[in-house]
Amino acid sequence: MKNISNFLTILTVSLLLQPLGSYAQTNMGQIRTIFQAKCASCHSGATPEAGLDLSGTEAQIYANIVNVASTMSESGEKLIAPGYPYRSFLLKKMNNGLIHETDAALTANEGEHMPTPVYGGEPVTDKDVELVRQWIYRGAKQTGTAVNKNLIDTYYTDGGFAPIERPAPPAAGQGFQIHLGPLFIAPDEEHEYALKYDLGLPENIEVKRLDVKMPIQSHHFILYKYLPGQSNSISNGLRDVGVFNIPGDGSTMVAAWAYSGAYRVPAGTAYKWQGNDVLDLNLHQPNPSQTSILPADVYINVYTQPNGTAIKEMKSDLVTFNSPFFFVIPGNAINYPLEETVIPSEQRNIWNIGPHTHKYGVDFDVWRRNPNGTKGEQIFEGQENGYYDWEHPNNGYYEPYYILPANTGFIHRALYTNTSSSAVTFGLTTDNEMMITYMQYTEGEPLTFVGVPNIKERYCVNADPIVFQPTGGTITGNGTSGNQFLPSAAGVGTHSVTYTYHDPTYNENITAEYDITVTPALETPSITNTDNVLSTSGNYESYQWYVNGNAIPNATLNYYVPTTSGNYMVAIMQDGCLTFSGNSSVVFTGIANAPINQSNVWVYPNPYQNEFRIQYQLTETSNINIALYNTIGQQVATIVPVSRQTNGTYNYHFDAQQLPTGVYFLQTTINGKTYLQKLVQN
Repeated sequence: MKNISNFLTILTVSLLLQPLGSYAQTNMGQIRTIFQAKCASCHSGATPEAGLDLSGTEAQIYANIVNVASTMSESGEKLIAPGYPYRSFLLKKMNNGLIHETDAALTANEGEHMPTPVYGGEPVTDKDVELVRQWIYRGAKQTGTAVNKNLIDTYYTDGGFAPIERPAPPAAGQGFQIHLGPLFIAPDEEHEYALKYDLGLPENIEVKRLDVKMPIQSHHFILYKYLPGQSNSISNGLRDVGVFNIPGDGSTMVAAWAYSGAYRVPAGTAYKWQGNDVLDLNLHQPNPSQTSILPADVYINVYTQPNGTAIKEMKSDLVTFNSPFFFVIPGNAINYPLEETVIPSEQRNIWNIGPHTHKYGVDFDVWRRNPNGTKGEQIFEGQENGYYDWEHPNNGYYEPYYILPANTGFIHRALYTNTSSSAVTFGLTTDNEMMITYMQYTEGEPLTFVGVPNIKERYCVNADPIVFQPTGGTITGNGTSGNQFLPSAAGVGTHSVTYTYHDPTYNENITAEYDITVTPALETPSITNTDNVLSTSGNYESYQWYVNGNAIPNATLNYYVPTTSGNYMVAIMQDGCLTFSGNSSVVFTGIANAPINQSNVWVYPNPYQNEFRIQYQLTETSNINIALYNTIGQQVATIVPVSRQTNGTYNYHFDAQQLPTGVYFLQTTINGKTYLQKLVQN
């Protein structure tokens, strides 16, 4: 289909170059300094420890370690494998506990970590280990490797965002884990990276599930797989994405994520990976904080099954808007459309569709194409509850599959509202724009969908029975009967359930396998009313507020500021459980804060600890800016940058854990009028 690299070559370089930040060049001189101080006491002389001499010149040390097999590694790892820190035996030996044991484990025969006081070496610091790790990520070059040493020093001296919690890898024999990171992002910077990753598989495999965990601030993570032979020209090591090295050239997309989540492909299908396959890991990572360094880690849990298990291969496609000369969104444009028609030559049995835009995107839709070229049935709606979340867009799943016959085609369209006065064009950062539709599908005659459409990971113990499709299959597992799983009968815990159905078209049995977790029921939540600000506990996954029995649009936080009298209640959701509070009667007597130009602004809670939320209502399209200042007038954070927004209700969450306790002032400016509110962090 349409290749993103072909698209970009038409555009000017100035649109696509990203700022790379101010890097302190790290080369073998700095790496040699670490080895000299920490390692050379043992690794020098006529008979250096393990036959490894780390006392020579930069060129000599480089020749001794880079792409050289270790004599101590039981698996035959290289001392330094450029681009692969967790396959570099020397880094594992240097590890002082900084790197997780999953990435840096040593066997009993591989010895202990070095250096230790027994050998008289100086202790290896976190900064040392990190500098070597980042040097390896950047390709372990002898000269000119761009590693921001100052960023590493600052992070390990002053701190920053805590790394995300590492997920447990698949159990032995069920798959493996890929780890990308940490990659350090300076405050208020945004970078996109790619890393070639040779799987090194001993045999062909099938992948039935992909789980990705990444920072909540990430914009996207895309997993590509190179076509045979196409990775040979790509160097090992982290690449800064730019005009001449866009991921996707010479490769196909496997799957894409805008936020942490899992792709569990339907029973009878799998992604098929060959023993010599090479992946490309593509991370787009902004750091919205103006004060804290962000370490970005991505974990990919790959769940496998024996080759030949699946009947159909799950395929993927990433379709870009391919008319660059028309990719211009005028300044101040509202709901500006970009639309194209795509006509695949093969039949697609679509399982998943997802959209991708940047911050100006306000809607994304896909239609089936009629024979006369007009829009037919709508296949995908990007808005959920009347809102398109460009950072965490809605995904469409089709279980059973949506069948798009060969040469039928589809029409995809995105709408953009340009809040700036200048035109916006295609580009790589969130200040530019994109329009991408990605989909996953099988070809040929579709399989029967076997299992539970859009099954969840967790269900409440008092949930309704979970019905497997189609009827007539065989079910096994605790709490199962007929073609149903009954959470109340299974009880709280995790239960393995299988459902097997014979597909008459292929004359094959298809078996869906699920681990279903049943969670205990929730206690009834209570509502606190403080000056007509309603709130409940903030420890649940999601919320929905109601007034007089009707759901309030976009009222999905753990608090709500009423603007009318009525009976209010809140629904809370956690681990598959849903429960409602009792009613709280509100007699409306005013708003929490004074209006600005007929636009109401609320901040909650105040005082706050570590975080607060802002809700405001615009009665008309307005220019807005919200910033936080300390008591001496210094701006410490931009919460809503200068922008133009349409009428409606907006909610923002601000993570203030990196700010010291004390008094702050929130300055809100709407259409030139400013309101200042005092905030207190305890």
